[in-house]
Amino acid sequence: MTAGPNPAPFFIVGIARSGTTLLRVMLDAHPDISIGPETNVLHHWFDGVDSSSLDRWSETANGHDDLVLEMFERIHVDYMTERGKQRWGDKTPQYWKLIPRILGTWPDARFIYCIRDGRDVVCSMRDRWGWRVHYTSRLWSNGVSDALDIVDEHPDSVYVVRYEELVRNPADAVRGVLDFIGEPWDDSVLEPGQASHADFESDSSAATQPVFTSSIGRWREDLGPIDSRVANYFMKDTLGRAGYTV
Repeated sequence: MTAGPNPAPFFIVGIARSGTTLLRVMLDAHPDISIGPETNVLHHWFDGVDSSSLDRWSETANGHDDLVLEMFERIHVDYMTERGKQRWGDKTPQYWKLIPRILGTWPDARFIYCIRDGRDVVCSMRDRWGWRVHYTSRLWSNGVSDALDIVDEHPDSVYVVRYEELVRNPADAVRGVLDFIGEPWDDSVLEPGQASHADFESDSSAATQPVFTSSIGRWREDLGPIDSRVANYFMKDTLGRAGYTV
């Protein structure tokens, strides 16, 4: 299946609390780009459906992946059309796990993988959900390590954006993303609060507040000495691989 007359889809993915929402509202502010709320459906199909059971129904059961993605595409296209836009994208962070499967149906799909210093992610997850440092440290390390393996396997399909670059130099960071997905620059991406983001998460401030850098390196003050040692213990190898100083 292809996207028909529509350009190839793109997906914003990454470990939670890594800047995916911020990037979503910035790109959604572009006059040609539509990115709706998180869909959170594809992993239920790809990971939850027992293909061996389907095989008993039909010899063409493995083609059902295409049907699921066709429905998924239709939802995005309808939403995009209602908003008078021309290109759709999806922001569901955990879809990084599905990159190989999605490429099997959309070979031209593009993925923007957002990454952030894991120690700052730990602080954000603790504030947001109350998760413990040892759990989130392992979650980040294991997830990012697996994701970087996928990135290495699909270098032409995945573009990496660092949270730190997105907030320090938003124009350069977003320009790189737009070049990667083949869309022209528009100044509106730097003022997402001025755009209408239909059905945006009501509890998020990413669409209304200016971009700020105060969360970069927050772990140095927010994590105590014991929690810092715990985080660095579990994250050391992956932090180094991801380009962060331990």
